[in-house]
Amino acid sequence: MKIFILGTGKMGAWLTEELCWDHEVWVHDADPLKMKYFMKVNRLLSLDELDAVKPDLFINCVALGSTVEAFKAVLPHLPESCVIADIASVKNGLEDYYRAAGRKFVSSHPMFGPTGANFRDLRDESAIIIAESCEEGKAFFRDFYGKLKIRLFEYSFVEHGPSPIPWRRPSPRPWSSRPA
Repeated sequence: MKIFILGTGKMGAWLTEELCWDHEVWVHDADPLKMKYFMKVNRLLSLDELDAVKPDLFINCVALGSTVEAFKAVLPHLPESCVIADIASVKNGLEDYYRAAGRKFVSSHPMFGPTGANFRDLRDESAIIIAESCEEGKAFFRDFYGKLKIRLFEYSFVEHGPSPIPWRRPSPRPWSSRPA
């Protein structure tokens, strides 16, 4: 699968390093120096170069406040068949953006963030996949997280949305309890 990752901060770099062994990965970052040490990865110095790549999946890994803006910048360079994805938080207007975009999407949220996890051993970590995501995108992230032994949960946008009390949300639905 051809995957384009935008943003190579800690989470974007982690995804790039994990995915490049099984997929054809392309990356872009506003700071080209952040891309210089990747192995088995194609680097784009300009988003215009993305037109020729025609990725199957675009994973938006920019800073939380720039997620929607980054989608808007990249979308003109993607084929209609490309699934768009984020690893951000649903608290920044993504549900509204996805509805307006009219594209296949998957919203996946690693709950271990960029600073507190041991990226070499993630079996005690969790990730959420948003229920409204397309089946193709959900399958991709289920497989990816499964290989890393990350616990998976599914929430709707509403269930994963803002709560006045942190971590006081409806009980998660683990993938294993959902019908195949």
